[in-house]
Amino acid sequence: MRTKVLLDGIWYFHADPDDIGRDQQWYLEENFQYLERLFTAIVPGCWNQYDEILKDYCGIGWYFKNFEIPRDLVSKKIFLHFEGVNGTGSTEIFLDGKKISTQKGAYSPFKIELTGIISEQSHFLGIRMQSSPDEKKNRGIDRSVYLEYSDWIYIDDNHILQKIEWTPQKHPKSVELTIKSFLRNDSIQEWVGSIEYNITHQKAIISTTKRNFNIQNKNSRLLTTVIIIESPELWSPSSPNPFLYEIHVKVQDSEYHLVDEHYTHIGIREIDSREGKLYINQQELPMHGIKMEYSSKLFCSAIPTIYLLNKLMELRKEGVNLIFLEHLPDKRFLDITDRLGFTVIENADRFEIIDDHAETLIKTMIFRDRNHASVISWKYTREMDSSRSINSELVTRWIRSFEKYTL
Repeated sequence: MRTKVLLDGIWYFHADPDDIGRDQQWYLEENFQYLERLFTAIVPGCWNQYDEILKDYCGIGWYFKNFEIPRDLVSKKIFLHFEGVNGTGSTEIFLDGKKISTQKGAYSPFKIELTGIISEQSHFLGIRMQSSPDEKKNRGIDRSVYLEYSDWIYIDDNHILQKIEWTPQKHPKSVELTIKSFLRNDSIQEWVGSIEYNITHQKAIISTTKRNFNIQNKNSRLLTTVIIIESPELWSPSSPNPFLYEIHVKVQDSEYHLVDEHYTHIGIREIDSREGKLYINQQELPMHGIKMEYSSKLFCSAIPTIYLLNKLMELRKEGVNLIFLEHLPDKRFLDITDRLGFTVIENADRFEIIDDHAETLIKTMIFRDRNHASVISWKYTREMDSSRSINSELVTRWIRSFEKYTL
């Protein structure tokens, strides 16, 4: 089974305007205790909100946190997840005095494997990051951090493709769902078990499909399963309550013990563009679009869920139905846009040229968000995901006509 333990909450922050932290080894716990001018930091949060002294500070900053690994979970696969670290340049992650990772990107999630870490001690985490003068307020660990524990056989990803069959009257006759499940076996033995897909709506079971499979030791496997739903309900921005199905994927061993599970909400819809117009489910969607910076005057880029929900509900009441995001949002944002019926054109993390690093950031965005009903197109990325068929020239033309909005 998978267990998620949040590291959100109280951290400590220290500004490093002279860039002396690495030389003085602030990442060592024995040196941390002698640091002066430590600020209590809230994660997720932006450091310019921690104290008046930090309001206009830009440069290098350090975050610090202690955590422990429960003894009953130490034998699991262990990953340290960051939903995003809002800085420029490289972010360095130190654990117990050793650098374990260097990351680039301000908004993209990443994870670091900690499997095999000792459980009988407290662990000390140090994060070195920097910001530029261009980022006037969004600086810091502004998204969730958590530890995830899983069994050695686990679901790595689920990709859901859909193809609608229409009647001559343009009603949905059926939808073919192709579910691609990527599974890993990191154990030293072959594994035999089953995978089950339950499709529901508000707990009512629509479809159940189960199949047996095996994975060789230290190996991965892609399972492709096709499920047909007759007369499906469609997700539509024109509906006051856009229809979402829930797909619950369960992996069980040969003795029917639950090993891993994954929940995904999907909306059945077809996207197209013709003659410069957007069509959803073969009907034109008159566009009322905005350009949005994922930032708030009150909360910077660490935006609470209830604030996001209220702001997006206000936009829906004003008739807004399409949002172009200037950079990658927190994943909670898309959960809300799915439910409220927005359409979203998503932009990737910060980069200047399309190099190998930029492609990695783009792929991270696609893998995280490709099952969301509200995401209708990616900017710059048509070649990497042809299922979003709106071409970049048309998207650019639309965006130019949008007004800018800040949360």
